[in-house]
Amino acid sequence: MTEFLRKDLQWWQTLVFQTEFAGMPMNLFDHTKAFDEVWLVTVARNTICITGMKLQERLLLKQRSQARDGNDLAYAVSCVTDMWGPSLSTEGTWCHVVIHGERWITELIDKMNCKSLEGQQALRQSGRVRRQRVEEKRDQLKQASVSVGTLGSYSRNFKFWETFCNDFGFPVWIDELPRARQSRMVGLFAALCASEGPNKARKGNKYQTFDGKMAAVAFAHKAVRNAKLDYHDPEFELIAQGYKRSHGDVDRKQPVTTPMLLKMYELRARHDTESDLMWGSVVLAFFFLDRSSELWGPVVSDKSTGVVRTHCVKAANVILRDNFGTQVGPEEPGAMSVEVIFESHKGDRVAQGTTVRHYKSNHAHLCPVAAARLCLNIRAQWLATGRKLGPYLTSVSSTRTIKKTQVANLIKMSAADMGLPRSDYSAHSLRIGGACALLAAGKSDLVIRLLGRWASWCFTVYTRLRPGMIRDAASCMIKASTWECHEQGIVPTQNTQHSEGGTPGSLTLQANQVNLPLAVKSRRRKVCG
Repeated sequence: MTEFLRKDLQWWQTLVFQTEFAGMPMNLFDHTKAFDEVWLVTVARNTICITGMKLQERLLLKQRSQARDGNDLAYAVSCVTDMWGPSLSTEGTWCHVVIHGERWITELIDKMNCKSLEGQQALRQSGRVRRQRVEEKRDQLKQASVSVGTLGSYSRNFKFWETFCNDFGFPVWIDELPRARQSRMVGLFAALCASEGPNKARKGNKYQTFDGKMAAVAFAHKAVRNAKLDYHDPEFELIAQGYKRSHGDVDRKQPVTTPMLLKMYELRARHDTESDLMWGSVVLAFFFLDRSSELWGPVVSDKSTGVVRTHCVKAANVILRDNFGTQVGPEEPGAMSVEVIFESHKGDRVAQGTTVRHYKSNHAHLCPVAAARLCLNIRAQWLATGRKLGPYLTSVSSTRTIKKTQVANLIKMSAADMGLPRSDYSAHSLRIGGACALLAAGKSDLVIRLLGRWASWCFTVYTRLRPGMIRDAASCMIKASTWECHEQGIVPTQNTQHSEGGTPGSLTLQANQVNLPLAVKSRRRKVCG
C-alpha cells in the first residue's frame, strides 16, 4: 500500500465513519462532480454555513462555543438533509458535499501534496473565497451588459411591472407561462401604459416608453432567472401596431443652430471667468458632439466594469497644436488645431480611448481652437491665484464642475428669445446640432458616427432636416432628372409631334450613319418622356 493511498483511506474513514455519516449515501462525498451540484460547507469560529449551489439556498448554524469539525459538522449536515431532502428527492438527485474547515483543509493539503506555504495559502483561499469571487464577477458582468444610466432606468421601469402584476394578481416572473398567457399579460400591461402611464399626471405613455419598460422586464428575466421571454404572438403584434399608430409620436429635442449659439453668447447672465468657461465648453460641445456627461456635472463614476472611471474630459487631455503638430500652450498665439482625448465614454467603458481633432474655423466667436484656449487660460489663471480645482476641464472647484442644468437653462433662454419653444431644447441639443451641421456640410454618416463616438447607427434618429441641407436640392433634382447620352455616335433628336394635351412626344435617338458599323446603323432607341 502506497503512502498516498493510505492517506486517502484515512481521510475517507475520518470523514464518513467517525462522524456519524454512515447513514448517508456514499456518493454524496464524491468531490469530482460538477460545481453546481455541490454543498459547500464552511466552518468558521462560531458558525457553520452550508450552501446548496443547485437550490440557491443557504443554512447558517450559529453556536455559542467554537465549532468542532466532528459532531457539530455531522449535526449541520443532518439538519440540511432534513430541510432540503424533499426538494432533492423530488428532483431525483442528491448533491455532493465539499467541506472546508481547519481539520479538513490540513488533510486535503496532504492529499493534494501541497506542502509549501504559498500552496497552502492558495488552497485555503480557493476553497472559501473562490465562490464569492465568481459570484461577484457574475454580477459585474450582468451590470456591464448595459450602461449605469440604463441599468438604473431598467430598475425603475421594472417596478412598474411589479406594481401591475401585484394589482392584477399576476405572477411577476412569466418565463414559465405559456406563450399565449404571456402575450395576454403583456397586452394588458400595454393597455395600462397607454391609458394611465402609470405616472402622476395619469397620462398615457408613448409607445417608446412602453417598449422601454418591457425591455426592463426582459432584462430582469435574463439577469435573475436566465430566461428569455416569448410573448410576441399575433394578438400582441396587433396590439403593438395599434399602440404605435395612436401613441407613436415622440417629443424629440431640436438641434442648436449657429444663430442660436450667437444668441447664447449675447444672453450670458454675466461676463466673468466662470461664465466664459461655460461658454467655451458650449462651443466645444457643439464641435466635438459631446455628451453631457463628458463635459458637465454632476460627475458620475462608472463602476460597471469593476474599475471606477469617470467619462468627463480632463483638462490635461485637451491639447493645442501648431501648424507643425507641435504642442503649444494656451497662452501662445500659434495654435491651429485642438485635440480632445476621450479616455472613456458611454460607448467605451473599457477605456480603449478616442482622440478627436478640430482645426480653426476662422469665426470670431464659434471656433473650437479659440474655445479650448479660453477654457485652458481661465483654468491657468485660477490655479495661479491659488484656487483649488479638480482635474476636469470644466472644474470650478476641487469637487464641483459646471452643471449641465446651467447649460440647459442658457439654451432654453436663447430659444425663447428667438421665439422657439423652450421645451424643445436641452443640453443634448448641442450634440444633435453638431450632428445636423455635419450632415448639412456633406459629411458622411461614418464621419458623423466616428466624431460623435456612437457605438451604433442610432444617431440617425437625432438628425433633423435643416434648410442648409436642401439649399441646392431643386436645381440638383432638375439636373439629375435630365436625360443625357454619352455614347459615341448616338445623337438625341426631339420629335416635333405632340399629344393632344400639348405635352412633348417621345424622344427618338437616331444613329449617325457616318462611319458606324452595320450593327450600330440598324439600331434605334426610343425613350418615352
